[in-house]
Amino acid sequence: MIDQSFTILAKPNTGDYYEGSRNYLRAIYPRPYVSPASLVVSPVQIDIVFREDSYDPTTRTRRGRFYQATNQFQIPSGLVPYQPYPRPQEITGERGGKVFQFQTAFEQNDKLNSDLSRSKDDYGVLIGAPPAETRWRVIDVEALSDGTVLFTLKSLSSFGLLPILKIDDLEIKAAYEKVVDAALKYAPVPVVDVCRESTRVILSKDLKIPGDLGPLIKKIPKIDNNIPMTSLSAQIINRLHSRGKSSEKERRLKAGTPIRAVVDDDAVLAVRLFGFLLTELGLADP
Repeated sequence: MIDQSFTILAKPNTGDYYEGSRNYLRAIYPRPYVSPASLVVSPVQIDIVFREDSYDPTTRTRRGRFYQATNQFQIPSGLVPYQPYPRPQEITGERGGKVFQFQTAFEQNDKLNSDLSRSKDDYGVLIGAPPAETRWRVIDVEALSDGTVLFTLKSLSSFGLLPILKIDDLEIKAAYEKVVDAALKYAPVPVVDVCRESTRVILSKDLKIPGDLGPLIKKIPKIDNNIPMTSLSAQIINRLHSRGKSSEKERRLKAGTPIRAVVDDDAVLAVRLFGFLLTELGLADP
């Protein structure tokens, strides 16, 4: 049998949060991060919140639980240990025992959890109050032993590293995601390597031919007999990639033309050039 001990998230006027069931609540300390949320594809607007349990900016993931608004309720104050918070004014009543009144309450909802689980196929969870909202995608779901459902979300924001994509091509989206993830987590050489491969993907899509990046660059048509900016940008990314290869360093050293190591500024340049290519090819908004 599933334990239903912690399916309620309740808040009195004090702004403190309590968790538990309609029969017993305990104070959550420190106060959790609770944000309004919504399903983009939902035909019915429902009042839900997201309670964050953890956040990792390097992987752009958040873990937490969703709750749907429910009716306000009251329970005997003896079933609500409010420490370490001060004694709330919401504890009222003398005859028949004092009660704790909760004006705002949310509970885990099976249908909501099911809809959120299915949203893994969509890009459809907004967290935050308009106009300051962020968009997230559900990437994992797990049922906990306390009766709640824990969601892992992936941010669809590039954190300003790249322009916003305006197409739905899965391969280009994957190439885009890899660049953002690499830029936040990896050392300079792997960042450049990822940018090169992602550049190869988008150029192959644009030219409608497969191939490695070098040959693809040569296939980019000239404009008024001039080398286009897309070609120049891709060439720089390709050259930065070769700088990170030990074989290239050895060859250049033997030839008497040594090259320096790939550094952070090179990685930043590769990411920016990839973003420029997305815009120049009409795949993202400037």
